[in-house]
Order: sequence, then structure tokens, then C-alpha cells
Amino acid sequence: MGILLKKPEGTPGKSWPAIAIGLFVAFGGVLFGYDTGTIGGILAMPFWQDTFSTGFVNSKGHLDVTASQSATIVSILSAGTFFGALGAAPVADSIGRRWGLIASNVVFCVGVVLQTAATDIPLFLAGRFFAGLGVGLISAMIPLYQSEISPKWIRGVIVGSYQFAITVGLLLASIINNATQHRQDTGSYRIPIAVQFAWSIILVSGMLVLPETPRYLIKQDNLPAATKALAKIRRLKEDDTAIIEELAEIQANHEYEQSLGKATYADCFKGNLLKRLLTGCLLQSLQQLTGINFIFYYGTQFFKNSGFTNSFIISLITNCVNVVSTLPGLYAIDKWGRRPVLLWGAVGMCVCQFIVAILGTTTTGQDALGNVIVHNLPAQNGAIAFICFYIFFFAASWGPVAWVVTGEIFPLKVRAKSLSMTTASNWMLNWAIAYSTPYLVNYGPGNANLQSKIFFVWGGCCFVCIAFVYFMIYETKGLTLEQVDELYAEVTDARKSIGWTPTVTFRDTMDEKNNGAVQVDMVSETLTRESNALQPTHGAHSKISMVNGDLSHLINDANHATHAEKTMTIYQAFKTYPKAIMFSIILSTAIVMESYDVLLLANLYASPAFAKHYGSPTDDPKHPYQIPVRWQAGLSNGAAAGQIIGLLINGVVSERFGYRKTMIFSLVAMTAFIFIPFFAENLIVLEVGEILCGIPWGVFQTLTTAYASEVCPTQLRAYLTTYNNLCWVFGQLIGSGVMRAQALGTDKWSYKIPFAIQWIWPIPILIGVLFAPESPWWLVRRGRVEDARQALRRLTSFKDANDSVDVDVDQTLAMIVITNEMEKALESGVSYMDCFKGSDLRRTEIVCATWSIQSLCGSTFMGYSTYFYIQAGLPTVNAFDMSMAQYALGAIGTVGSWFLMSYVGRRAIYIYGLAILTMLLLLIGLASLSNSTATPWAVGSLLLVYTFIYDITVGPVCYSLVSELPSTRLKTKSIVLARSAYNIFGIVNGVITPYMLNPTAWNWKGKSGFFWAGLCLICLLWSYFRLPEPKGRTYGELDDLFARGISARKFKGADVTPWQSDVMEKRDIVAPVGFKV
Repeated sequence: MGILLKKPEGTPGKSWPAIAIGLFVAFGGVLFGYDTGTIGGILAMPFWQDTFSTGFVNSKGHLDVTASQSATIVSILSAGTFFGALGAAPVADSIGRRWGLIASNVVFCVGVVLQTAATDIPLFLAGRFFAGLGVGLISAMIPLYQSEISPKWIRGVIVGSYQFAITVGLLLASIINNATQHRQDTGSYRIPIAVQFAWSIILVSGMLVLPETPRYLIKQDNLPAATKALAKIRRLKEDDTAIIEELAEIQANHEYEQSLGKATYADCFKGNLLKRLLTGCLLQSLQQLTGINFIFYYGTQFFKNSGFTNSFIISLITNCVNVVSTLPGLYAIDKWGRRPVLLWGAVGMCVCQFIVAILGTTTTGQDALGNVIVHNLPAQNGAIAFICFYIFFFAASWGPVAWVVTGEIFPLKVRAKSLSMTTASNWMLNWAIAYSTPYLVNYGPGNANLQSKIFFVWGGCCFVCIAFVYFMIYETKGLTLEQVDELYAEVTDARKSIGWTPTVTFRDTMDEKNNGAVQVDMVSETLTRESNALQPTHGAHSKISMVNGDLSHLINDANHATHAEKTMTIYQAFKTYPKAIMFSIILSTAIVMESYDVLLLANLYASPAFAKHYGSPTDDPKHPYQIPVRWQAGLSNGAAAGQIIGLLINGVVSERFGYRKTMIFSLVAMTAFIFIPFFAENLIVLEVGEILCGIPWGVFQTLTTAYASEVCPTQLRAYLTTYNNLCWVFGQLIGSGVMRAQALGTDKWSYKIPFAIQWIWPIPILIGVLFAPESPWWLVRRGRVEDARQALRRLTSFKDANDSVDVDVDQTLAMIVITNEMEKALESGVSYMDCFKGSDLRRTEIVCATWSIQSLCGSTFMGYSTYFYIQAGLPTVNAFDMSMAQYALGAIGTVGSWFLMSYVGRRAIYIYGLAILTMLLLLIGLASLSNSTATPWAVGSLLLVYTFIYDITVGPVCYSLVSELPSTRLKTKSIVLARSAYNIFGIVNGVITPYMLNPTAWNWKGKSGFFWAGLCLICLLWSYFRLPEPKGRTYGELDDLFARGISARKFKGADVTPWQSDVMEKRDIVAPVGFKV
């Protein structure tokens, strides 16, 4: 092994960092190997068969799953991996190789959660599919990452180590399956499944600290980051000649490919790229057709059917052989080359497959029931030995080398796209084999009953592999990824690739093409210039570089944009920003999902079918089953706990990747998590589902508000941020309608259909988000000024200089840039700690308290109006009708708030609203002092009025306030903190409210109004002294007011001059030079 890792003489830098990184990333192969190896053993476990059987009895008289179910369970993983592999290209090119791997692991963990929680086949299938989706993403991105960070002399070993990790996963699966197979409880299969969390956590933990690939960073025009990453991998200084030369070659290669046009999937089918694509797809397909996964998917069952008493031990032995045999293959890849290893590996597999087929066919038979009878046990043992020899040849050749070759043969421009298609072809054949094998091997009607004769099929495929390698596989040993491009350009016959040497570099090509424009000196100068610049270099075409300069022109542009925005009428704003309105509405509609679920749970507690399935018997003849109070509290708070996690994640992720990408990933996760409550068979699984669903809801809560506030002008900000509250009301209204329709249902679909309806929203919203531009404010914060300019153009409908709306994109951009610079001067950073420093401490206090008041003013109480109507004797259906009327009033109130905010302002509406709510809650408490039969009617009716007042004041205005009052640089984190405070109080409310109302607990019923009235009065007093008025203020003006410490009651009439030169100079704010308008 030392010879294997020995660095060639004269190679600068250290070799161990690249080797260590590449080998660690290969650990992702454990996920696939372990999942592949564990499913066969799980299918053979008696307890699993008893649990998941739908009544089928196998030939031995035991409960089992049918051949069709078995095939579907095994193969659906491959179906998921197929789609995951296809999705790897856009993910890897969009968020990077490193973060793409982290996101893929999250998807994989969703699948593991579903499988672990499953008690029936549908949920288990859903888990297998999502696990496959994650594995497909990982399997395409790991070779991509490895090939882009590895030196050419060790690349084969590093990329091939992915296959070694797969074999380790298979071995671990055999060990754990063998250890748990005899358990007579769910631990027999849940332990092997849940162990997969460990592998995923290990990989994610490492990826958080590992660097991005230099080639990807060059592709993103981020040369300084690429330099830093390459220097870290090679352990050289950033200005070392070797680093500069390697970067120059990578950059020249990238520029050459860019000069040919933008890469699309269609480019993969042009010129010699088509030949490379066919080579990669056929190589990956034939790897599956060697039959290797027949051993690992169905080996345990196959050996068991063949008469072996301990098939788990034999499976363990074959996996040990697989692990050990991969090591000589890693040595041979760079020692002997790709072609010889693949060629002789195919020959060895072909011979062993035919021997196994002959021995199995001639030494076994079957009885009338299809059970295998072994006539010659030594010969059957010999067949097992040749299976081990076959595994040796595969593991030492086709196992690792297939991944190495596909990782090398594609140019950078289409590498991610081509790799996704080659990996998808692997998974497509994997699925076909996994699905068809039970029918090919098993005995019975509709099955081929091939038994050992199946190895004749695999042997024939191995013969095809020999011819394929001889005519199609190029020898790429010792070549850089850029030199492989030249090889395919010059050599048309794969047999002539042996011994080929490169004659020209891409840097030479670009030098000639651009008359010397691309030089090592240029790279060196660029690195020096950009490392000294203050402006982030995320966008190569940015028109701003942060050096002191033209302050007066920038101030004039910012003042002009500020004046235009403040004097714009509502009609002009709608006319100028129609696309911003549309995209804001699309994103905000995601809020519907959270409010729908909150109301759904509260009303499902009253559903007889739901209570019977999940609840406990009671002595009450009217309500024979009831969900225990502790579980009501737990379920209500599960989503809130998940939301806090989602909020904290969003505070970091959305600032790192942007609002748009974070929203896309959250919607995908939401689609997956809905499976859990839909298939939940007990309260524990339902609780897990609520927690996981809460995570993307937490993202929606803050991200949609922040996005709406940043893409729209001041005149529209209040409307589009408060639209979130309208979506909340819509969700409640839809939920009431759905529960009304299912109120009389007596079967499981009366509560499963409401859960399933949640799938209606994510996909349409996701399609809309895919077309939405990123927030220009976020782009400016990331230094991507030109991208921000383009985003503004997409958000607006400016016509020309003579347009009646006096607004200009470049002047608006100037206002954003200078506001960002002013906030940078006032704030030391953009971390959570910065939210508690200087004037931002006050802003954080205000937004946290403002959103917390939504929970503290009794809004949770109004969700129980249906409960009071049922207590009053109203039939369940009519109670839900009243609930629908209640939320219709809420929708009307929210629309009414839009008109009030334009004329009255945010502060006044908020304060007067709290005053009225306090009186209503006090009346509810007083009405409940009587034990009259009319009391529930009175309480329910007052809650109708409460809902209208809440949704015309506190409910919608809160969203406007929390989006306007934080600084733009800390907006996401401030909103995260505010919503987290809201959710914490929401958790408290979720715990105490069921106890307040439940007859078996505190039994306060309507007298709870006194409690909420007291809290509401405290909130009213705080709002009077601490809540400022942001109506009509731009973000720059609000920054100025907070920096000067203006009191809340004087905000409305205070004068502001944030763009005066003396103010800017006093705050040490400099103008970006080169900002062209």
C-alpha cells in the first residue's frame, strides 16, 4: 500500500491531504453498500416477514411477502437512485459538490426515518425510495468530487476507493444482520435500518469542514476561493508557482469550454462527447449486468433456498471476500492501467459464472413444492467457492474501475451532467435486475424458476464485457482531466490510446486563440488584485470594487431612487413591480401548509375515527375514545419544535445559499415528510412526522416574509408581507372545509385524506420558485452586483427613460448598495451575536416581542371555537360550518388590514387591536362564569368576533413589522430569532391550552379568557412604549432613525437624511468605485 500512495519524484506539495480527503469522501459508498447488503437479510428475517406480510404463506408454511412485493421493495431503491443520479447534475452545479453531498445526506436520512418508522409495506416503500434518491445523488457526486480534488498520479486509487467503501458497507450490513436476525421484536429489522444514521452523520460532519473543489470554484468564477482550496489540498502557499500553474491550466480549460457556448444536456450528445457518454453509460450498465447485485440483494435468500442452514454466515463470508479483494484492485488501477484491469476482470468473472451455473444445475433438484434438493453437497460447496472467486474478480476490477473511468472521461463543462446520466444508467439496470430477479429465480406460477441457471445469464453478459472493453475503453492512466480531453480529440480508436502522450495544454490553446490573453502571469495578477479587494468576488462581472471613490454620484443615485420609491403611488407600484408581486405571492403561499396542519390536528382530536385509531377508551358514552391530554400537547408542540429547528437552519442556510435555493430544498423535504403522518399507524410515528414537517414550515415562516420585504418597494411591502397572514387564514379555512367534508367519516380515510391533501401545495409552489429570481438585496450582500442588477430587471417592468414611473434599475441598485454599505459600517458582522449589539439589540427586542405577542394575546384560544360549539350541543358537521365562517371572517379582516395600514399605519392598528382583543377576552371569561347552556354559544360567538379583530390588526400587521424593522444585513437572522420566540411561546400554549379546556384536566373552559386577557394587557402596554412606526420609510431611513436612537413614539414624525455626504463620511462609509449607471 505504501508503493500505491508514493508520490512521484519532483511533484510539489504534500500528497496526504488530497488522499485523506478523497478517501474520507469515499465513505459515502458505505451508505449504498450497507443499504444494498441489509435489505436481503431483512427480507429473510422471520419477524419482518410476520410484520409486513399481507397474508401470503410461502412454501415452508410461514407468513411472507409475495415475489411481487419482494421485487418492489428491493428494486424501488434503484428507482429512487435513478432519479437521484439525474438530479445530481443541477444540484452539483447549483450549490456545489460539497454542499450537494450534504443535502444528499439529508434526503437519505428522510428515507431512513420512514423505513425505521414503517410497520407496513407502503411506508417502507416510501422510505426505500427516498433513501434511493439520496444514494443516487451521492453516487454521482462522490466520484465527481474525488476526481476534481485528486492529483493525476493518485486519482485512480482515490476514485476507486468509492467501490471499496461500498464493499465495507456490504460487510457491515452482513455483520449487523447476523447479529439481529434472531430477535423476536421490531429491533430485528429496525436496528439494521437505523444504524444508517451513523454513516450519514459521519459523512456530513466531514463535509462541513472539507473544501469545495477548485474546479467547481473556477467554474463559478471565484478564483480566490479556488486558490485557497487548491493550496489547502496541496499544502502549498497560495502564491506558489505550482498552484498558479495548475490553476492556470484549469482556468484555461474552463475558458476554452466556455468559448464553445453554454453547456446543456444536448451538448453531451455532440461530437466525441457522445462517444464518451455511450462509453460511460455502457460501462455502468454492464457493471450491473455482471450480476454482482444478485449476490448482495438476494444472496441470503438464494443460499437459504439452496439448502444451507446458515445462509447469513455465507453472506458474511462473501462480503469479507468483497472487501479484501477491492484493495488489490486499487493498486492495479494506477499500476497496470484501466483497460487491462477491466479486460482480465471480465475474463475471470465470465469463467467463474459458467462454472457456478454448471455445478448448480447438475448437482441440485427440486421437490413438488419447489424446495431445492442438493444431490452433491461438496459440489455445491465448490459452487460457493467459485462465487467467492467471481466476487474477487469483480471487486478487483469492474467494481472500482467503472467509477474511475466515468469520473475521468468527461470535460468540466458537461462533467456533472454526463456523470449524472452514466450513474442513472447504472441505477436503471440495478432496478431492472432487482425487480426481475425474484421472477427469474423463484419457483411457482409466473416465475422462471432458473435457480442456479441464472448464472448462465450473468456469464453471457460478462462475455459481452470483454468485447466492450477491447473496443471502447480508452487508457487514461497518468493523464490530467484536461489531458483526457486532448486524448479523445486526437485518438479515435480506443486500442491506440495505450502509450499516448499529450503534446499541448489548454493554456497553450487559449494563448494562441486570445493572443496570449490567458497567461500564468494573468492568474497571478488576478489573485493579487482580488485578494486585496474589499468587494466579495463571488461574481466575476461585478461592476463594483470596494475602494474609496465616487461617493457623491452614488449618493445622488440613492437619493433619486429613494424619492421615486416614496412618491410612487399604489397603482404605479403595481404597474412597475407585477412580477415581484407574483413571485412574492407564490413563495408566501407556502404558509398555507403550516396553518392547515395546525387546524387539522386541533380538529382531528374531535374526529371519532381518529380518536378510535390513536386514542384510549373512556367512560364517556358520547366520546368513547379520546386522545390523551399529554399526547394532544405533544402532537401540537411537535410541529412547533420542528419549526424552531427549521428557523435556526434557515438563518444560516438562506444567507449561505440564498432564499430561492433554500426554498426549493425545503419544498422537496416537505413533500417527503408528508409521507410520515399519512402512513403513521401510531402516535409515536405521527409525532415524528409532525416534528419533521415542522422543519420546512420553520423555513417558510421566515424566508417568505424576508423575500417579500426585499423584492417589493416600500408602497407594496405592507401588503405583500401581510399576505402571509392571509395565507395563514386560507390554510385554516381550507382545513375547516376539509374537516367539514370528513366529519361524518368512520374509516381511516376520514383522517388520512386530510393529511394527503397537503401534497397539493409543494409541487406547484416549487415550479413557481424555479422561475423566481433571487432577492437583489441578498445578491448585493454576497457581492454579486451584476446578478442583483439582472434580478431587479426580472422583478420589474421598466419600459424606457420616458416611462411615467420615475424609477431606474441602476439607481435602485445604488440605493441597495449604499444601504448595505451603511449597515456594514454600523454593524461589525452578520452573525447571530450581532443582533444583540448596538442599535440592533433594540431592533431584535422589538421584532421578537412583536411576533411573540401573536402567541401571547390569546390567538391559540380562538382555534378551539369548534370545541365550544360541540360542547353547546351543535352537531359536529354544523360545528365545522361555524368554523369555516370564522376563518372566512379572518380572511375578510386580513384584506381589510391592507387598507387600514395605508392610512392609519402599523403602530396604531397594532395597539388599538390589542386593546379590543383584551376586552373581548375579558368578556369571554365573564360569560363563562355562568353554567348556562347558552355559555358555549356565547364563547363561540365572541371567538368569531375575536378572529375578525385579530386578523384585521395584530395578525397581519405583525408580518409587516418584523420584515421592516430589522436591518437588511441581519434581517434573516432577526426574523429567525423573532419566529423562534413566537414558537417557544407557542409550545407553552400548546401544552397548557389542552389542560385549560379538557374536562379531565384543569377544566377552565371559557374562564381561560381571564388568563389571556391579562397577558394581552401586558402586551398592549409594551407596544405603546416600544413599538415604532415604519410606515413609508425606506430601509436606509429606518437605519438612520435607529442609529440616532429616536424613541418609538417619535418615529412617525422624525426627519431623516441618511444619504447626506457629511452623515456618510461621519460613519466612515466609502463609495464603491466603478458603479456605472
